[in-house]
Amino acid sequence: MKRLITIIALLVPALLFAQGKMEKAPVAQEEGTVLEYMTTDKDGKTNLTKQEVISVKDEGGKRIVRIKDLSLTPEETEGIPQELYDNIGTMTYGITENAWYIDLIGYISNMLKASMTVIENEAGVDEMPEGFDFNVDIGESENPVFPISMKPGDALSLKPIKIKIKISIISMSSEITFDRYECTGRETVTVPAGTFDTYIIEEEMTNKAKAFGISNKEKEYSKTWYAPGIGNVKSQTLDKKGRVVSESVLNSITKK
Repeated sequence: MKRLITIIALLVPALLFAQGKMEKAPVAQEEGTVLEYMTTDKDGKTNLTKQEVISVKDEGGKRIVRIKDLSLTPEETEGIPQELYDNIGTMTYGITENAWYIDLIGYISNMLKASMTVIENEAGVDEMPEGFDFNVDIGESENPVFPISMKPGDALSLKPIKIKIKISIISMSSEITFDRYECTGRETVTVPAGTFDTYIIEEEMTNKAKAFGISNKEKEYSKTWYAPGIGNVKSQTLDKKGRVVSESVLNSITKK
């Protein structure tokens, strides 16, 4: 009995320490938390969006957090099956003691599936046989993994994500290349939801998409202020000269 008590006494502080480090990841981690963001474009027009933490589960030394976008409109999801609709509106995060990641592979795959489903429905393609599924090829792609926190000067080299999806005669592909991911500072930021200690990430990505033999390539620039236990409290999309195209700030945090 004494031995068991000793083991528990040793394990509990270690578990609490790990939990504490998990809490510091820049991801909201309390089920029922609703984050509202206000986005302002370069013309001064504003738009409100909401996200809700719909599930938090600790398993195998890892915390899985699912956050759902509550702002998708019926027009955006028309012709998409309910299960797929739920998937494209939900982002999954994984948090360990020292790192966190976003399931971009799952999210992009679901977005491509949704696009193909809409195209299939609009084209009037006959219903697929029972049990037929999309052929998803991710090759050697891996989700990007980030440290719990970063300090100015820290930079990551992240592998590209390449995804191909095919169903019947329709095929689509997406490739994301992380050209730059760097912490450029720390800042105490005040937004409508409150005041937060943050670290700043500047990011450059190249997004290549291909469908029906037509290719599209876009370069994206962004700057994000991350707060522990919350996520981004402020973010900007930029043009290639560093000018702000749009800005989003955390407008409120509420609990259901």
